Amino acid sequence: MTRHNVHLFRLATLYILFAATASAQTKPVPPPRPTEAGADAKVPTVQEREEAKEEPKLPRIDLPEFVITGVARFDPPDIQKVSVEEDGIYRRTGMAQPGVRDVATVELGTRPKERFFRPPGRSFFGVATASYGSFVSPFAFARFGQDLGTLEYALEAQYHRTKGFQKYADRSGGKFAATSAVNLNSASSWLDEAELSGRLGLGSEKYRFYGSIDPTFTRTLGHFDIGGSFVSGKESPIGYKLRTSFKNFSIQDSSEKSRENAFYLGIQGEKSIGSIGIRSGVDFTLTSVGSATDHTLSMTSLYLGTSRTWLKNLFVEIGARYVAARGMENQRISRLAPRAAIGYWFSGMHTVSVTYESAVRFISLQNQIARSPFLNAQSVLKHATDRYVVEGALDSDWNRWLSSRFSVRRSRIDHVPILRDSARTGVWSLSYRGLTDLTTARVGAFANISANDYFAVVVEGNHSRNPSTNGKIPYLPEVEATVRYSHRFSFGLSVTPALQYVHHRPVSADSSGRLPGFLLTSFALELSGIRSLTIFARADNVLDKQYEVWQRYRGLPFAATFGLSYRW
Repeated sequence: MTRHNVHLFRLATLYILFAATASAQTKPVPPPRPTEAGADAKVPTVQEREEAKEEPKLPRIDLPEFVITGVARFDPPDIQKVSVEEDGIYRRTGMAQPGVRDVATVELGTRPKERFFRPPGRSFFGVATASYGSFVSPFAFARFGQDLGTLEYALEAQYHRTKGFQKYADRSGGKFAATSAVNLNSASSWLDEAELSGRLGLGSEKYRFYGSIDPTFTRTLGHFDIGGSFVSGKESPIGYKLRTSFKNFSIQDSSEKSRENAFYLGIQGEKSIGSIGIRSGVDFTLTSVGSATDHTLSMTSLYLGTSRTWLKNLFVEIGARYVAARGMENQRISRLAPRAAIGYWFSGMHTVSVTYESAVRFISLQNQIARSPFLNAQSVLKHATDRYVVEGALDSDWNRWLSSRFSVRRSRIDHVPILRDSARTGVWSLSYRGLTDLTTARVGAFANISANDYFAVVVEGNHSRNPSTNGKIPYLPEVEATVRYSHRFSFGLSVTPALQYVHHRPVSADSSGRLPGFLLTSFALELSGIRSLTIFARADNVLDKQYEVWQRYRGLPFAATFGLSYRW
């Protein structure tokens, strides 16, 4: 395609996206966040806490998931439902994510969500989605399920492929998953309404190290997981949850093969004593990782503490966790990790809180490759330890439609995984260099401006100190920002423009090199209300800015995706 034709395609796409703006229609106002607190508040059970996770929360800055090219993805971060909690100091960094999440596309196995989108009076439910994007990028997704009263099951399949926006940037993959759940009926209050569920999943993905010294270097990832859980009913004397899983993760890098087998077992319980909830739990993880030689990683933790307890306008939460862990290179961890939180609600709209905690974060090959897709599979894996984390926060509900959160977090972390380039330029490995002090300030707000309009903004700043790395953590930006606005029109059209800014990022702990900052713009449309059909379109990197996600790995240029989804 000539440069002239590329510009014509871009202009035509933008015209289609912006042409569908007209008169507005009322839609249901999302429920306001709860602000009332009382000393007699009922302590929720484990199951109720799981359901409560669906409440709207402030978003976190979360750059789109790793995408090599313009592949439509259907679970981008929902700005109202992404927790402000983060997994370690690294958040997912990647390329602009094409595709719009259809309203019926929900995480497999989350029964409350599936029931919300299921037409009343029907036992069958599901969704089928297909799209086509720039750079020859087809995508297909389907889910089928059936509710038989006390028994429910669902099957899910997905396929994606793209030729890529540059040579060797092609990518393809697919996955399949099956879940089932059964509600028990028993004369025993311990078992009545308890839920027994299971999951089976497998998938494969293939891509190239297109920014490395050998761009033909190909990686194939495979995964297989099986697991189950048993959750108590609401009338059980003690709320409990049992979970277990086994995961196999395989990596084939051209002629090199690696694997990771992981087993997990967890038991959590909660008992209300008056207005205080006592929580306890045991978690055990055992992982075998390697190729010719296997390494064993493990973690065992025991927890005892209280749930958040309100005493008039004051809340308190205390607990402690004992952790014993083992990593590579004879890493041994044995420590008591306390946690304490206190907060005060005042003026009918503000809650100020202070939290102190210590923790050990389990590091596995699978979660590190998910964070850094071009990581060497033979990297050394050590668990990160938060010596301490202190966070002060101010949450405010200014009125029914405007909420905000400001927080400052200070942490001291041992064994932060530092990305380091190798002799095979463009293939990273991990190194560990003593203690790192990290300070993060974050301010965010979201507003249901009207029944038709929603706006959200989050800005975050990071500052780190470590004499061994000159204070730098590779690829951790000093400033990040996300802005999103959504409007719904009278004929069922939702329009969502968004901006994401990432400040410059150091590329090495040993040099002054850094990647320049970049600004990404996107524009999404979703037209629903045509029976059970939804039509969607999305344009990413609308301004066609050139940037690098990782050093020498170019980010996605302007890309457009069109598709439709049907649910039943």
